[in-house]
Amino acid sequence: WQDIKKLVTEWRVAADEKEATRLSILAGVDMSMVPNDYSFSDLLLQLVKEGKVPMSRIDEAVSRILLVKYQVGLFDKPMPDPSLKANFATASSRAVSLEAARESLVLLKNEGSTLPLAKDKKILVTGPTADTLISLNNGWTYVWQGNNAALYPKDRDNIVQAIRRKVGDNATHVPGVSFDKEIDIEAAVAAAKNADVAIVCIGESSYTETPGNITDLTLSDPQLKLVERIQATGKPVVLVLVEGRPRVINRIVGGAKGILLALNPGNEGGTAIADVLFGDYNPNGKLPFNYPRTP
Repeated sequence: WQDIKKLVTEWRVAADEKEATRLSILAGVDMSMVPNDYSFSDLLLQLVKEGKVPMSRIDEAVSRILLVKYQVGLFDKPMPDPSLKANFATASSRAVSLEAARESLVLLKNEGSTLPLAKDKKILVTGPTADTLISLNNGWTYVWQGNNAALYPKDRDNIVQAIRRKVGDNATHVPGVSFDKEIDIEAAVAAAKNADVAIVCIGESSYTETPGNITDLTLSDPQLKLVERIQATGKPVVLVLVEGRPRVINRIVGGAKGILLALNPGNEGGTAIADVLFGDYNPNGKLPFNYPRTP
């Protein structure tokens, strides 16, 4: 993404973009990811006409690009077979997605056999990842940042909806906080006092690439505060972590009876999470690394 331009603006090894283009093409770069303008093509044409890039180098680059297209069959079939659309969104693929989501969930803590939860208990569901498909999917889903809720399917359950399918009106939903702001923590605390157990769904919204860069892994303070206030009620708290990377939660680990790591399980993730919370699926996922205690 604009790395030839960055030879000028960031790495400062070229005086201008034209020189950066010359250096790059002679170093073996065949294509340029510059989606917003035609500078690479325009400057390269100038360089060839000026004799600063030999035509043989252009022939080499074009040959390699065409070879890849030939190898993947684009000359025989430049467009995909329209009938392949029938292979998408099938019942069998949805079943595989649900099974993959179930197998990806990792039970990090289960003090006193708090989980699985009984379906006749009064349950509070709170936290910013509870009622959204966006967090279950994250970036590069439907759109670049994965953040357009209107594009997500209407027939897939988020965590709240999936829990209500299990327990009906025994589940109460109070948001409490957004990802980085307080909404009404007091309302969530009041609801927790009237519940048998609180399921607090915390973590991240969607992001990818530079917009997702952070300088501290610690989860946002409003989310940690929500959990601490609910833990102070004395009611059992089960944390569900919906996140694209392990966010540090050491402030609230001690007071949590159960912790389920969901990461980004996809559109079937709400159902998979509810299946684990209520004992319809025994969690068997494992971590490839230790969950970090501090940044």
